[in-house]
Order: sequence, then C-alpha cells, then structure tokens
Amino acid sequence: MHRAEGFPTPNGPVTVGGPGLSLIAEGMPLLVPGWIPQSLSESAAPDFEIFETGEILENGSEVPIEWDGPSDDPLVVAYRLATALFGALVHRRKSALILDAGVLIGKAQAIAFVGDSGAGKSSIALHLTADGHRILGDDRVIAFEADGADGDDQSNGPGWHAMALGLAQKLRLPLPVDFSPAARDHCEARIAQHIADSAFLAWDPKTQARFGEAAPLTGIVFLSRQPKSALALEAVGQSEAIRSLIGLTGDPGPATGHLSTLTRLVAAVPIQRLRYTASADAADALSRLV
Repeated sequence: MHRAEGFPTPNGPVTVGGPGLSLIAEGMPLLVPGWIPQSLSESAAPDFEIFETGEILENGSEVPIEWDGPSDDPLVVAYRLATALFGALVHRRKSALILDAGVLIGKAQAIAFVGDSGAGKSSIALHLTADGHRILGDDRVIAFEADGADGDDQSNGPGWHAMALGLAQKLRLPLPVDFSPAARDHCEARIAQHIADSAFLAWDPKTQARFGEAAPLTGIVFLSRQPKSALALEAVGQSEAIRSLIGLTGDPGPATGHLSTLTRLVAAVPIQRLRYTASADAADALSRLV
C-alpha cells in the first residue's frame, strides 16, 4: 500500500506519494491554500512520486518535473508539485489551457486579464479584492471548453470557462507607488508570510475562489502598462491574439493541439487590450466589464 495525498479535481483525484511526501506539508498550504488535499491509502502507484531530494516524477516517467537540482525548500518542492498537478488537470480535459491571468468574477461571467510577469496582474487583482470584488486567481487559471461530456461540464454549461487553481495571492515588496490607500491597507492587513522581497497573503474566502470554482469566460483583456498612458480599451484581432497568447498559455500536450485549442478560444471569446498607467484605474476599468 502506498501512503498518498489525493488532490481533488473535477475529473477525479490526482494522487501524490513517495518517501519525500512530508516535503509538501509546509509549502503547499502556503502556495496553494485553495486546493485542499485528502489523505489516502492507495493500492496502486500514485500519479506523482516525491523523493527526499525534492525530485518529482510522474508515474511511468523518468523525467523530473521542473528539476533544477536537489532541494528541501518547502516552496520549491510545492512549486514543482503544483506545476505537475496543474499539468495533469489540463491533460485530463479535452480542451484546456493554463492561462497566465488574473480573473475577475461578475454575475455568471468572468473576465481574464492576461500578461507576462510584471504586467500588473497581481497589483490589479489586489485592488479588485480591496474593493470587495471576487477573483478566480491573480496569476494563473485554467481556461477550458465545456461540451457537456463530463459531469462537471454539464453543471458549468457549454462554452469556455475559467477555473480557479486555488493559488495564494502574492505581492512584491515594497508595494508599488501606484497602490491606492485602500489597496495598501488591504494588503498590509492580510500578509501571512514574508519570503525575501515577496509576501504571501492570508486566504480570504470572500474574495478568492477555491480550486475548481468556475465561471463562463466572457472576455480576455491583454494588459499593457505604459508610463503616462491614457486609460483605453481597444479591440484585438484574432491573429494577434493567438500570437500573444502562445507565450501566455501552457499545455502539456502536443504543440499542434495547443494551437488548435487557442484558435477555438479566441474565436469564441472577445479579446481586448487595456492600456493603463495606474493599477487602481485598470481595476476600475475591468470592474465595469462585468
């Protein structure tokens, strides 16, 4: 029998075991507080095996996941495991992508705001939650196409949806100068742990969605932060959207499948670009879209 942790997903649990299982006890609750594991006793080998070195292998594979050498750092191991779990979740669906985005939830709809590291996703999300808005995430979510074939898809309805991964909100310190006083107070009151020049915020169930919560994806907004830029929303064509999203999405499957999924996504969901300077202004503009 293998002692294992089961991470619930809409398509059944992903199991994790191995001699290094204790390494995730500290890091996973901090990094992914919205994804709650369950202790299991598995008669079969787990989906992923963790070793004392921090190495993580998928069952049947000899290639380590996100391997940069041995590590007993709880956050490093947790990041490796989260990467593996998210990849497994996408792989289990017919049409799904990991999207580098924050997502604002409205009434039966969701707007994804996408961008590279430094584009302002986390800062905008913090302004949104400070104002009482609810988010599916501030950095990464899953975008999936529901067709009614899976049990969870039937409850979500057809079409494209965004799904929360349960990641903690994180911010860089010191806080950017463009933070509003309300957002600054909101962040400082929720800081749970400092790690170097970053801080993890305590989980807030009122403004943060648990893993697996989904909403119809009704728009995607590319973030374009520029000094002294006038606040403006502009339409983005499908070809440009696909080129831009290739570097902002992840899919463990073949590249041809990734491109096909992206093509269906941009054909179904309106795409815009938001030019902005201050995070508070961007958050306000996004809130008016839901």
